[in-house]
Amino acid sequence: PPYASGFYTPFLTALYNAGILADDAIIIAEWSRDADKPDFTPFFDEIKTKAYGRVCVTILKRGAL
Repeated sequence: PPYASGFYTPFLTALYNAGILADDAIIIAEWSRDADKPDFTPFFDEIKTKAYGRVCVTILKRGAL
C-alpha cells in the first residue's frame, strides 16, 4: 500500500459521500507506524488501532454525521 500517499482523507470522504455504505459499515485502514497517523475524516469513528511490527491497522465505523 502507498502509505505516504495521503489518499485516506479524499478516498474516505468520497466513499462516504457516494452514499453506498451501510449505516453500520466497517472500514479497515492499514498505515505505516513510521508515519504520522492519517486523518480518517469526521465521517468515521475510530473503533480500534493495533500495531503489527511496522504496520498499524485501524478499524473505522461509519459515523452518525
